[in-house]
Amino acid sequence: GGGGGGGGGSTVDIDLRTHAMGTPTYQGHEWELSTKLDAVRIVYRARFVSELLAYFGSLLPNPLPLDALPPGTRAAVERHRGEARPMTLKYSVDAAAPVVILPRTTDAHEAVELDLARLRLDNELTWWWGKSHHDPGAALIDTIRWGLDGVALRVISGAGVGDNAIVPPSAAAAAAAAAAATTATTANAAASGGGGGGGGGGGGG
Repeated sequence: GGGGGGGGGSTVDIDLRTHAMGTPTYQGHEWELSTKLDAVRIVYRARFVSELLAYFGSLLPNPLPLDALPPGTRAAVERHRGEARPMTLKYSVDAAAPVVILPRTTDAHEAVELDLARLRLDNELTWWWGKSHHDPGAALIDTIRWGLDGVALRVISGAGVGDNAIVPPSAAAAAAAAAAATTATTANAAASGGGGGGGGGGGGG
């Protein structure tokens, strides 16, 4: 694991573990990542993420020679050799007060900014019709779960950072109550004005 930051700044805690097939800790995934973040600014770039996953995949151990494998698995392994090996990474991310920037393109100045109170992200890996990529017909199902609290959405452009495009429920309720109060006040004023006019007319008669 690793960490950084201090003195009220951003902090990052990372715990990365590997699990070899055939060991007691192996539960269907070879990599396990747990991350806790506090007050960080994240710029998401799809190309960087894909290159990072490819780098982690290159750290996987070299495949065993076919003659070193049990006879029952040799045929399945031989079929899968040369195919893309699935990245079995189980992860958990818990971020407090993160700011996430989503650029339109790699070199663009336009972006969407998410200012969050909290971000939680994790996944669950499940093998169907097998226990690993060595089993014929096995499929890896990667289920992603995420949660956002206190979301503020702004658009960044050459003119600067725009206003929050998401109105919190409390603010929306307050605005609706203020609009209703204004409508009621206007209606009462109109009614009072109409009553006064009628009284004046009676006195004239």
